[in-house]
Amino acid sequence: MLTFLRKIGPVGLAFMLSALLGYILLAYVARVLAPDEYAIFQACWGVIFGLASALAVVEQEISRHQANLSVDNKPPNSFPLQVGLVAFLALLILTSVLFVSGIFRGLFAEVGNLGTVGIFSAIFGFIPLFMVRGVLVGREKHKTYSVLLVLEPMLRLLVAGLVVLFAARESFVPLMIVAVASGSYAFLFLIRKFAKFVAFRSSEIKWNSVVKRVLLLGSSTGLSALLITGYPALVTALLGKTTGLGTFFTVVTASRIPLLLVGPIQAVAVPQVVRLIRCGKAKQLRNLIARCYVLILVCVVVMFLLAYVAGPAIVAILFGDQYRADGLMVAVVASASVMIAGTQLACACLVAFEDYARLCLAWVCGIALTSAFIYFMPFDGVMRAFWGLALGSVATCMLTGKFVYDHGRALSGAV
Repeated sequence: MLTFLRKIGPVGLAFMLSALLGYILLAYVARVLAPDEYAIFQACWGVIFGLASALAVVEQEISRHQANLSVDNKPPNSFPLQVGLVAFLALLILTSVLFVSGIFRGLFAEVGNLGTVGIFSAIFGFIPLFMVRGVLVGREKHKTYSVLLVLEPMLRLLVAGLVVLFAARESFVPLMIVAVASGSYAFLFLIRKFAKFVAFRSSEIKWNSVVKRVLLLGSSTGLSALLITGYPALVTALLGKTTGLGTFFTVVTASRIPLLLVGPIQAVAVPQVVRLIRCGKAKQLRNLIARCYVLILVCVVVMFLLAYVAGPAIVAILFGDQYRADGLMVAVVASASVMIAGTQLACACLVAFEDYARLCLAWVCGIALTSAFIYFMPFDGVMRAFWGLALGSVATCMLTGKFVYDHGRALSGAV
């Protein structure tokens, strides 16, 4: 446990700094734009980071493979390039369908051609970014990985500042999306580090196996994003509007803090769980998982109380007095975020166990429950979005926890 925490240390600090810079950017943009403009920006942010979360499969799968190569003391191969190419082709098909289908036609019209190009540039830039991140964390190059984590939001904040200084006010929304896109290309500063652990030597893993893994894991992480960064986009698509939802979206944004706290653990978890499994340390793995779940349960209670008391004030301080939120709303959404954080830890374990099918199943159930509530319930838009998020978060946390428990029990029986 102590070794695991030491490895999280530099990554944890980088995640905290990255999160701080990200919140500064969101708070800055919220103050620069009007509430309805900010709702549009948040919807675009949701599309970008929703699809980016689906692409996190690239980082997770590459980190798992790199950890295995490290344990076996094998030379670099082409597996990261295989995963990157499959992810690119899958994303090309998905974005083409989204663009042609007109699901986000209204959103693209709001941001114009420049904003639309910014959205797609940001999304496609995440593929090489996650390739580099996966190699670095899989090889335990945690300091270099941490540098990359911080570079990403720094670029976004720098470009956003330049936009406000030099651009015309009416072009702020699309140019802020371009600022978000700039962070996706932070990997260019560390491309040589990545090249050391990649070769054109065959990985001996068949292409159909890579495609299956990427599609299953990509589907599950994409669905998970609909309850996290992509939730404003999901609500917008189901309700067909963003009017009146600006305050709720800021509550969702402010309540992501628990997800930021679990970020460094999730990043290190996949390769570490792989090493524990490969080294026959079933008991150590089982104890680690149990402690994490106890901690999550405690955090749910603590977060509810803190958010109920201080949540509305924090939202107003971060995003401005025009965003006035109800204490119960902030408390429930913040608690749901803690549940999602627990789900993400369970998902990292399922990736290490290579149980992609049940991982995908859990998120399908959660999103189906959330979407049905938002679309069919006879409440106003805010209430549907609010309770839909809470129900989906609880459902996915319970399912993924059950699946991880099953694996832990099976592993103990095999030792």
